[in-house]
Amino acid sequence: MKRIGVQYYRPPHPRPEYWEKDLQTLKAYGITCIRLWVYWRTTEVNKGAFVWSDYDQVLDLASRSGLDVILQLVPECQPQWFLEENRSLWPKAKDGSANPCLGNGMCAVGSYPGILFDQPVFLAESQRFMAAAVSHFAPHPAVSAWDPFNEIMPHSGYFSFDEVTEKRWQNWVERKFHTIEKFNAESAMHFQRFDQLPLFDGRDASNHVPGWLILRFYEFLAERSVEELRRRVGIIRSYDFAHPIYGHTHSSISNTNNDWYLSREVDCWGTSQYCTEHVSGVGRDYLAAALEYSSVRSSAPGGTWWLAEHSGGQTYYLYGHFQPSPSDVRAHLILASAFGAESAFFWQYRAESFGQESPGWGLLPFDGQPDGQMDSVAEMAEIFSSQPALFEKAEFRAPVTILYDRRTSQYESAAKSWVQPSVSAQEEMTGWFEAAYSAGSHADLQRIEGLETDGVPQGCQIYVLPMHLQCSSLGYQHLLDWVQEGGRLIITPYSAHFDDRARLCDSIPGSVLADAMAVKVRRRHFESQITCDSTDYSIGGHWLIEELRIGDDVEVLLTANARPLLLRRKYGLGEIFYFTSLVGTAFTKQQGDLSAWLRHTLRVSGSPAIVDLGQDGAPHSILARHSLTPEGITIYLVNGERVDRKITLDFTPFPSGVLESITPHTSSECIADATYRINAPARDGLILFYRYH
Repeated sequence: MKRIGVQYYRPPHPRPEYWEKDLQTLKAYGITCIRLWVYWRTTEVNKGAFVWSDYDQVLDLASRSGLDVILQLVPECQPQWFLEENRSLWPKAKDGSANPCLGNGMCAVGSYPGILFDQPVFLAESQRFMAAAVSHFAPHPAVSAWDPFNEIMPHSGYFSFDEVTEKRWQNWVERKFHTIEKFNAESAMHFQRFDQLPLFDGRDASNHVPGWLILRFYEFLAERSVEELRRRVGIIRSYDFAHPIYGHTHSSISNTNNDWYLSREVDCWGTSQYCTEHVSGVGRDYLAAALEYSSVRSSAPGGTWWLAEHSGGQTYYLYGHFQPSPSDVRAHLILASAFGAESAFFWQYRAESFGQESPGWGLLPFDGQPDGQMDSVAEMAEIFSSQPALFEKAEFRAPVTILYDRRTSQYESAAKSWVQPSVSAQEEMTGWFEAAYSAGSHADLQRIEGLETDGVPQGCQIYVLPMHLQCSSLGYQHLLDWVQEGGRLIITPYSAHFDDRARLCDSIPGSVLADAMAVKVRRRHFESQITCDSTDYSIGGHWLIEELRIGDDVEVLLTANARPLLLRRKYGLGEIFYFTSLVGTAFTKQQGDLSAWLRHTLRVSGSPAIVDLGQDGAPHSILARHSLTPEGITIYLVNGERVDRKITLDFTPFPSGVLESITPHTSSECIADATYRINAPARDGLILFYRYH
């Protein structure tokens, strides 16, 4: 990790009398960069008269303190004169009522969400604001980067029911299909013209819109965001070629955007992360954060990403009342580094003093005096800065890769008639992710776009398709070529369920996977309890078990409820496994021990786990990752539980060496040749380095 930063100034917080001392304190604690929010609303109170004096003062103080600055441009926070001049364009709900544009957490000074970026007047006036800001600030020596689109706001693809937006939707559909005849043939509809296609909210289940059209609507929302980010980046680069442009989303997994394409518009892509036990479950917040980091890493070109926001202080309202400890602060910095983050920013330094988000999130306590949280930041800043080669040359190669395809969750949204609450591809994906870490190995997500573009990641031994609903001919061909060379592919229920037109495949799974695995689903049996019949592995199932037609060369390895649960077929030099129940989801619900089978399969694959958690099937809240350098192996470990854990590290498959503690609070004991026992403290993280002789 190259730097640790904080969000600092978002008008009117903090007050000017704090600025100079605060920035000096930040530098003293190892923080090297701050973010400033540049509101259009507060910088152009009177039309045509920009006032930048407060930002100029902070930039000058930052420069004198040796701090870099990322400027967050916020054209969503619009001047009142602009809103009044264009009152007829305020965003409208389906019933025609206008959004009052009074503000929210990110725009506590008012006007959120403002006039949306579908409207030509916003495009013209926001360009004028951004051009003025970039021209003014770019020459300042403290400026290091721009971020033009906070979290791709408004969230969830918010839009207005108006003529301009409806026309944009209709034009988008026409560009996709070219002719109304082609649209009708694919959608089984009977329109005469594209302008007859109404605007609708595909996220609202009460609309009863065909699932195929809902998927196209999600695609429209995603491309709409990409086009707007591209426009803003273009404005900045018209006035400043020197500084990089950053971007970030509010969640790389649960949003309507397509991070893969958004990330290609900027120099560094990132995410916000506010996982707390209130949101994720007791002891599961570290796991949820890891899933988020893996997702954004899989989106970013070359895996280079930044943690744009995470909390080091008290949270509340959406995230529950939670106060991170100094060890929590340390653990989250270690966890972000374990997924290759180039920087991590805290939201924020002082507790917010104004608006919906006050009085939370400050790294400092309410009295404004640095304490243990800041000490943890200083400790980690010293580690990252004093041993850059240990982290910057790191190579992460996860033995387990799990496919993530955002379209699957959109299928689930579009097909609510058959989706049951708590049964989802994300739940199944999370279960396999947990099982890999509980097996002592580590896993990474790969986006479907990455599979189609780059193939299977280097170092992968096991590839999992968790309820991958839509066929991907190119992606599946990459997978099968990899299996031919010795890989192991795992298929779960519902995989290749629909074709690329969102229609049920002629056989399930779709023909490419069905031919490779030599199985076809006949029907599904929904059973209240699915228990493995084997005494070797206590793998549990969830919700359903499939009845299959099985080829002659397919082995039944495990059964459950007297039906096949796990099948295997040799394919070239590799193997394809098929689970007939949602075993990942069962694992998250502590029904059976998928991790023991996964640990065995990794060992057979030639990738034995370095980490032994000493407890089959648990704990789900300890995550250990390792990266390789020419000099040795870096181990990152976080324990999200509320009790200490004894963990064994086994380096016998690697060249001989010695284990060193990188974090000062770490203790280890050599119990055999190249084997160590360490204590993983509760709600904390540690870094170790196994240095080759």
